[in-house]
Amino acid sequence: MSSASAEPRLDGRIELLGLPGAGKTTWLAQALVGRAQGVATREAFEACVSAEHALRGRAARWGDFARFVAARPRLARGLITYAASIGGARRRDRARHVYRLLRHLHNQALYRASGAWLRPVLDQGPIQQLWAIAMLEVPADAALEAAFDALDGWLPAGVIWIQVDPALALTRMRARLAERGAPDGDFEERASGLTADDFARGERHFAQIAGALERRGARVERVRGDAAVHDPTALQALLDG
Repeated sequence: MSSASAEPRLDGRIELLGLPGAGKTTWLAQALVGRAQGVATREAFEACVSAEHALRGRAARWGDFARFVAARPRLARGLITYAASIGGARRRDRARHVYRLLRHLHNQALYRASGAWLRPVLDQGPIQQLWAIAMLEVPADAALEAAFDALDGWLPAGVIWIQVDPALALTRMRARLAERGAPDGDFEERASGLTADDFARGERHFAQIAGALERRGARVERVRGDAAVHDPTALQALLDG
């Protein structure tokens, strides 16, 4: 199925996208002040999914995931092919991110099946995980389009892209790492070797992703993550939509 010949089904969730250090979590916390009713934040979403896992038991959890993937060969094959198309020296890292993305999507399925009515608004969701597969490279447009075709039915209705100067995002990420004392994720583990140019490539990849989402009917709001005051109107527009 090509993106030009069919209208993908969109999931009702809203996702935030942005570089590590862009300020996604901070922006969302401020934007949700007075707007949290009817919204499932990442914490609420994960609590619901954890409850679903607990009902099934630990052993069943792996079986459920295996059946989820096996029932969607086009999805799994599309993501694996996409990761392989990028090439480079970090194939194992990319494979791990494909697994994490499939886990994200399985959790989306569990949330849907739970009957929860709150609308997920996630500062770390499946599309951010799709971005991570490229490991700060800019994939070929055709490869990314094919990955989005494989994700038909799992795309968010709207995203908020937190845009920030790549050098500032890198500085923030390093400061967060220094404060925490231990890395959290692949990008913080590589923090000392990363440059502003690496993050600039990551930002260009977000531009690719935003365009692919818009071509499929998703709404993309672009906001500055380095503004002195965070404007919540982008989130309100998506909630109202």
